[in-house]
Amino acid sequence: MAVTNELKLPPTEDLFEEMCLHLYGAEWKDPGINRLGSTGQTQKGLDLMGTAHGKEIGVQCKHYVRSDFTMATVRKDLAKFDQSGLVVNLVIFATTAPNKAALVFEVRTLSAERVAVGKCAVSVHFWSELSALLRKHPEVARQYIPDFPGSTLQQTRDLAETTLLAVQRESSENATMRQQIGEMHVQFSPGVFRSLVTEALPAVASSENPMVARQLDLAHEKLKLGRPDDVHEALQLLGDPEQLKELHSRFRWHSLNAARLLLTGQQAQAGREYLKAAALQPEAEKALRNKALGYLLLENPEEAAAVLNDALKTHPESTLLWGLHIAVGRVRGVTDPSAGVPAHLVNTVDVLFALGGVKSRQGHHEEAVDLMDRCLALETPTLEVRRAYLATALGWALSDPAGAEMGQLTPKQRETLRVGTSLFEPIETQVLLLQSKDVSREVSSNLAFAYHLLEELQKARHLTRAVLPRHPHTETLLRVRIDELSLEGNVTGLKAMLADGAAVLPSLALAELAEAASVLGDANLFEEAARELRSRDLDERQLQPVSLLGSRLQWKLGNRDTALELAKAHVVEYPNHVLGRAALIRMLSWSGRDVEAALEMPRVDLAPVSQDTAYTQCSAGCSS
Repeated sequence: MAVTNELKLPPTEDLFEEMCLHLYGAEWKDPGINRLGSTGQTQKGLDLMGTAHGKEIGVQCKHYVRSDFTMATVRKDLAKFDQSGLVVNLVIFATTAPNKAALVFEVRTLSAERVAVGKCAVSVHFWSELSALLRKHPEVARQYIPDFPGSTLQQTRDLAETTLLAVQRESSENATMRQQIGEMHVQFSPGVFRSLVTEALPAVASSENPMVARQLDLAHEKLKLGRPDDVHEALQLLGDPEQLKELHSRFRWHSLNAARLLLTGQQAQAGREYLKAAALQPEAEKALRNKALGYLLLENPEEAAAVLNDALKTHPESTLLWGLHIAVGRVRGVTDPSAGVPAHLVNTVDVLFALGGVKSRQGHHEEAVDLMDRCLALETPTLEVRRAYLATALGWALSDPAGAEMGQLTPKQRETLRVGTSLFEPIETQVLLLQSKDVSREVSSNLAFAYHLLEELQKARHLTRAVLPRHPHTETLLRVRIDELSLEGNVTGLKAMLADGAAVLPSLALAELAEAASVLGDANLFEEAARELRSRDLDERQLQPVSLLGSRLQWKLGNRDTALELAKAHVVEYPNHVLGRAALIRMLSWSGRDVEAALEMPRVDLAPVSQDTAYTQCSAGCSS
């Protein structure tokens, strides 16, 4: 799954240009993309020309192994293009060279200067960006990248949809925070979360029984560590809360129990328990907050708002109440939920935390991160602050899903992700000891995906091996593990992932498993995964690569006639799938059926390639 610079390069410049032809053709959905001559011919500063989103784009391919890709190269080729008379909206330099931040900024500056004087824009795709596109279009990668490992069949749309669900995003209708993978739908925002399990709890009263107070304090400390089972045990040792002599002790007991229920995903039960606690001391500041919170959890934000409006009249300096006021306003769709907050209370953790949630929802991700950074600076972060920080960092990184997947994060986005991941390190104490299964799943998935975006593959794999037994059907974790097993060539390990049946695996993980089986040449494993995918309600775009993988697998196994029949069936079923037809043409040509291959040629722009040459970069293992 990981998008890194680990992919091997096409062995020759000619094959690199051909790869770019089919890669950009697939990405732009442009069957008419053209190659302007072959390597060594005069090409007027461009190697390819195609169309994307109604714009004409030219591509200059630079296959570098030892020499550097420099700004001088860009200016030299652009000078050739400017003199050619060709007209495009954008020139892309596609290169095997590693990314250089300074060069990126120079190219962007040059592009802006060119556009300002009526010339075309210019950009550069380094090998990291091309690797990302190859992972997205594995049928192209398999043709040109030696030893191409199992990868994902996802498209950028899938990435945006599944990942944003995994980082606690909210729906525009009800501001529901969706916990990663666990499908724990809670009617409040990350901005409320901090004080749900910490600051909503009342302080110890002077008249409280010391032994009872110590037990409640212990439960409180366990709650801050995210250990709801320990909280439950501590509360149970106190027996029936109604038998506690002090009213304040009963108040604390019910508040702690409510927070415990909420931490384990029992939203309605938590809401009722908060209301029960509030009724015991109805005029107290934290009781009023509990009351508003209870209504919010029971999906009655209007009643919660009414409680808070009255409460703030008697407790105008309460940061607890103002923080919840902001969060409730956000749920209710108030234009500016922070209106009315006293200026001198803004730089408090409760208010900053709630404001961070508002900014995140509004799409102001950098501002949200800055607010969360201020929270970290004010106090030692609780579990809830750490969870929200990581989710906020991921939300910012994925504000441009395609760019994030291609490694195009700003330095500050990367640094924010690193801070977010560091809050849960070492995982042995910060993740593996989490008792709530829902919280563990959320944190593990968010953490694995953050490591993926940071290209810290060893950390992602170490985490996944540790937590996957607890969360065996979690998509992000499964994809990390499948990628690792595929790279190892571990077919036995891949088969073990189907121990509970293919039906329980998420579609993207199952698709990646099918692809890994195809690469490794295991027909039974491939068919089991592919059969389950075909039985699901997937669209044509999602099923095209799976169909093509079957023919590649049979070719790898030496069953050429079967491979050809499958390839022919594929192009009949998906006549507009350019790469499927390209694969059929190659198989026909390699089988000596040149006339049939020629009949297919007018339907697709495919540069000729010898079987011997293609064999060296066909990771599907097509044998001569």
